[in-house]
Amino acid sequence: MTHVGPPEPDQFRIGPHTDFGTVTVLDRQAGLGGLQVCTADGGWEDAPFHPDAFTVNIGDLMARWTGDRWRSTRHRVLPPPASAPDEDLVSLIFFYETDHDARITSLAPPLGTRTYPEVIASEYLREKLDAITMS
Repeated sequence: MTHVGPPEPDQFRIGPHTDFGTVTVLDRQAGLGGLQVCTADGGWEDAPFHPDAFTVNIGDLMARWTGDRWRSTRHRVLPPPASAPDEDLVSLIFFYETDHDARITSLAPPLGTRTYPEVIASEYLREKLDAITMS
């Protein structure tokens, strides 16, 4: 048996972030220390869960592609609460990405809400990954 111990203040299973790519599909387990989404006013609330449904996140690249018509949502995963310190959550996660050489051009208003400069998908994702990589 493994005992993890109580989480430190501001410790997460997965810290606040947005997904970089196109679409993320999650097959989640219910849990007490689960997925939360950032609300428009900057608060956090539990993401809805249904055992027969997937959770779908829009990534930054898709938000850019749609001119922010579809927004990338900041989210996080909480540590287990004191009432269930050994809770072990498992999620099956599938990251769907566009072709690596796709040219991503934003939908301009009125379809999108803003326009971003065109990017090549792989170059955009590489820049995002490089920004979080420690060497």
